[in-house]
Amino acid sequence: MQNRTVAVVLTVVVAAFAGLGQSASRVGYSPYPLTKTPTDVWVLRNWGMDDSQALLALSLSGQVARRPTGGDFVYLQGGHPAYQLWLDELSKRGTVNVHYEFASDLPGLLRKFAPLFKGYVYSRSTTGDGIRNAVSISGISDALVVTPATVALARSVGLRSAYSADAGTPEQLFSFFESKWSSRILCHQSNQLFLSDYSIYSSAFMFYDPALDTDLATRALAHMCIASPVLGWGDDEHSLVWHASRMAKFVHPADYSINLPLLSNMDLEYFSTQNANGCGNCGAKPSCAIRKAAVSNDAEANSTARNAPHHTVTFIMSDGDNIQWLMNDFATSQSMWACPNRGKVPIGWTVSPALAELAPLILDYYHRTMTVNDEFVTAASGVGYIFPDEFPQGGFQDLAMYSRLTSDLMAKSGQRVLSVIGGQFNLDTCNTLLQDSTASALLWYDYVNYAGMAGRVYRSPQGKIITGPRYVMSSSMGILPAQLAARVNTASTDVTSPDAYTIVVVHVWTMDVNDVVSATRMFGSNVVVKSPSDFLTDLAANVRQ
Repeated sequence: MQNRTVAVVLTVVVAAFAGLGQSASRVGYSPYPLTKTPTDVWVLRNWGMDDSQALLALSLSGQVARRPTGGDFVYLQGGHPAYQLWLDELSKRGTVNVHYEFASDLPGLLRKFAPLFKGYVYSRSTTGDGIRNAVSISGISDALVVTPATVALARSVGLRSAYSADAGTPEQLFSFFESKWSSRILCHQSNQLFLSDYSIYSSAFMFYDPALDTDLATRALAHMCIASPVLGWGDDEHSLVWHASRMAKFVHPADYSINLPLLSNMDLEYFSTQNANGCGNCGAKPSCAIRKAAVSNDAEANSTARNAPHHTVTFIMSDGDNIQWLMNDFATSQSMWACPNRGKVPIGWTVSPALAELAPLILDYYHRTMTVNDEFVTAASGVGYIFPDEFPQGGFQDLAMYSRLTSDLMAKSGQRVLSVIGGQFNLDTCNTLLQDSTASALLWYDYVNYAGMAGRVYRSPQGKIITGPRYVMSSSMGILPAQLAARVNTASTDVTSPDAYTIVVVHVWTMDVNDVVSATRMFGSNVVVKSPSDFLTDLAANVRQ
């Protein structure tokens, strides 16, 4: 495992160096593959396609992106409004030509790129192990994915049969081609109408079991280098993340993601431009999240912190580790990012820092459209979803490597507050995550009860704040806005006591921005709502241990 890790580090560093000036940037030890700078993007509308056509289109997108020469990519436009949003954002970039000639013409687009491919891999079905085998084989060959409904189309453009995906089991396939699968990306996906393009692009092995607990899952995880992602999802969240964590891997919920081959080959543009001008999040905005995010743990440096009796509250929206949500509903929902009430009160938004390399166009959009009351903190648990207390504990080396990757991507994303979810609070684990990190503070959520920390406060050896939520605002696993208001209105106002500080996690599947605004309208004059970083700065300055 150690030799493989060193080899991958060297490969990534050399590839990133060779691509300077030609392709997007990558942090050291980044697991995300990179091939070329997009110059020509071919739109193909996949809504209305049957499953066979959609799978062929996904494989076409993944295969075109794999070619290191030229700048061609395929953009698959679905029916959700977010697809149009990202296409509009793409069109705003002057370096990319967006083509619509084949937007409703799969055969025509296939004919255009057919000379790039050697054949097709055939599956009898569009579901199950056979089609997952076909996607996996496509990723290590120059073959597109076809089924009985599309084989004639493939032949009509000159493609011939190269492989059959129905001859063996996933276990046999994994063993036979084990040396060819990516050691940095693994796809655990039930529905092949999503994520297959990225699986093919990254040469990932794709398989599925509900809980990531089979012998095949263990072998596939062991094949990967430490601190590498599993993209997709499962039927059992806890088992999925637990098994990945125990093998020193992390999870990206990406089971409804499309177009990652294109998006991951782009680079931050707006954010990097503004950062060069001295403000990473919003240019001239005086209260931007980058400035707020530098949590100071120096009491003298915070001598202006308000000392009048009051209770301080900060709200943090949950589930920003969910890559596919950030790519779809989150952006356009009238109760989330597109909510008219967003910006009326300070809110911390959890966002995976991996978005800086998986979908920088999308992260740029969020940076550009944020208000002075929005701040991005990491989603659980850093670059990806892990239970850090379950990571291999031998000297904390694996966790330390994961922490360095998280730290680098946090810096690239402009984040300074680290959020993690764990099974049981462990101070040593927290200290490892903060030791060599650019993070200014760590927020710990218990998996069973996000508010298990109940606001307790610790400090790392470097003096960084370690704390956690006091309440969860949720209709299913916490309290309602009126209940929250009743509790904080009568809570401590002694600013030197941890009891005067309340972190509220907003459970986004049952509560939204409107509920946050509703709660604050019921707060008394003794309650102050602040951004996460301002909250943590006051906590660090006023509560001494």
